[in-house]
Amino acid sequence: MGQVEKERAISGLVRELPEGGSSDFFASLVTRLAKGLEADCVLLLEMTQGRDEARTLASWGGGEIVPGTIIARADLARERLLERMQAKSCIGADLRDSTGCVLGLLALLWRNPEADARLADLGARVAAARAAAEIERRRLEQAIGKLSVLSRATPHPVLELAGDGALLFHNEAATTLARSLGCDDPIRILPRDTAGVVRKCLVTGKNGIVMDTPGQDRTLVWSFIPIPKSNSVFAQAFELTLFLDLHEELRGSRATFHPARPEPRPKAP
Repeated sequence: MGQVEKERAISGLVRELPEGGSSDFFASLVTRLAKGLEADCVLLLEMTQGRDEARTLASWGGGEIVPGTIIARADLARERLLERMQAKSCIGADLRDSTGCVLGLLALLWRNPEADARLADLGARVAAARAAAEIERRRLEQAIGKLSVLSRATPHPVLELAGDGALLFHNEAATTLARSLGCDDPIRILPRDTAGVVRKCLVTGKNGIVMDTPGQDRTLVWSFIPIPKSNSVFAQAFELTLFLDLHEELRGSRATFHPARPEPRPKAP
């Protein structure tokens, strides 16, 4: 196969790869990849949280290795895969996220040597990049979903801010706080330099804390939590007013309260 034919083959393979978001994305990807590169087996695996095992996301021609199968990290070595799948040739490509972290592995196996190793390697890398992007997208959706549930459940005001400081989301507690401060828009209850705090959090990846006094008798502590993958920041407010008032009351009580001295115990006869 000449260079032009190789480029056409890869271009066609890329066009045939499925779009992200569908429920059968991974199954469709490995099926089209196997047929396009005439592989006898294709395995798409995601590393588990402990990173000492991998979970099969999809497989084609894998026999007993069905989606959900757990494979030990040691068994992902090329020699082990060749032995287990009774194959003679194997090409693997790491699945890496946008930061370079390995998310999983894409392995293509042939019972006979592949017809064009360079073409197969290029096709595997293209598919691996597509699969990694989908895994990262789904993880981000799950993380945002969990944060959204927590932000709705918490009694404290929570707002999500874009990298430029625009308001993306706020819970009911934020609306209640805004109304108590005489504001019609929750974004108006944020500290004055919120845009700068948001930028700093996203650049450094570190949380930020700001104490604010929106009124003479109100004190708020804001926690800013960066979510770099979505280029946004969650801001949560905690009102200290009641605690500060209680602290002052206790200080006043200690200044005026003098506990009676205990009566001396009578001496034993």
